[in-house]
Amino acid sequence: MDNFEDDIVIQDDAFYELKEFGVRLDGRLLKNPVVFKILKEQYDLQERIRRSGLVLPPAACFEIDNEIQVVERAIDPPCYMIMPKFAGIKQLSNEFDLPKSSKTRFFSKFIPGGDYVGVKGAARKHLQEYTVEWFGLVIAPKRNRRAHEKTELPDPRQYAVEPRYWYQSVYELIQIWRTRIFWSAPKLFTPSPANPLTPYRPTFPYFEERWYPQSEQPGITLGGLDKFCVGFSVLEEFYSTAMGILMRSHTNAGRPPLFPNGQEFINEVKRAYIAIWREKRYEPAQKEVAKKLSCNPLTFKDYWRKFGIMPWHDLYEFWITKTYEDLTDVMID
Repeated sequence: MDNFEDDIVIQDDAFYELKEFGVRLDGRLLKNPVVFKILKEQYDLQERIRRSGLVLPPAACFEIDNEIQVVERAIDPPCYMIMPKFAGIKQLSNEFDLPKSSKTRFFSKFIPGGDYVGVKGAARKHLQEYTVEWFGLVIAPKRNRRAHEKTELPDPRQYAVEPRYWYQSVYELIQIWRTRIFWSAPKLFTPSPANPLTPYRPTFPYFEERWYPQSEQPGITLGGLDKFCVGFSVLEEFYSTAMGILMRSHTNAGRPPLFPNGQEFINEVKRAYIAIWREKRYEPAQKEVAKKLSCNPLTFKDYWRKFGIMPWHDLYEFWITKTYEDLTDVMID
């Protein structure tokens, strides 16, 4: 991998040793645009650091029979790129009906609860005892995308409920299919390239939300309770805290929740939505409504996924078109 000349022919069934990373890849994997761009970025970074006189450790990988299964993409917070042949992916594949293509790349990421919610002080200290685990897959960028241009979000109208996403890089837009929240103090699970996912059925308490493309309701599970012998009040507190983390509804000490309940949230959204439409005469975006409500856009998106009465793009017809048609009918009568 001393250079990246265009005239090099890579054979699908051949193996190539990448000395800079201490790994061997088959040609089919090396030709995958996402994998190749990641390696190229890391190679360029190593070159810049070498020229500065520093030493960069090689990327941590998990291999079986000289075949890469997992690549560590970040350390803080931990993030891993997972190949389809990894055993943990095989277990999830049928249950989630995941894409079966060998070119699909999966990701996991582990975020402390306080960092995920974005609170400070005593609230952050408490929530840091929880960990949020994201699991998802890479959305393929459009072929005509310009260099260094972010991969566009897929059209949400193809899904019953819009999923969450995160950008690992401009090339890597991750669509989140599963979110788990678990106690991490004391340490119950330590992620690593060999363990990039929590166990298929954890033996410690966890809260799980699953997203399915054509399901209008996410799957919510509270599991890992078999060996957890405590009172109901403790489990109720765990569920409440985990749900609050998922919704990013926890606030700094002393501040009340932004929306007391789902119905109040919908009422406030409707007022803001109609107010924006009356002022600007176009269909308001989620971020505009969130701003008018002084709500973090990510928090707003999570609230809408939980309490939203319909896909966002259908609101205009329901709250604007239908409302004004009804008013017109009344005036005619």
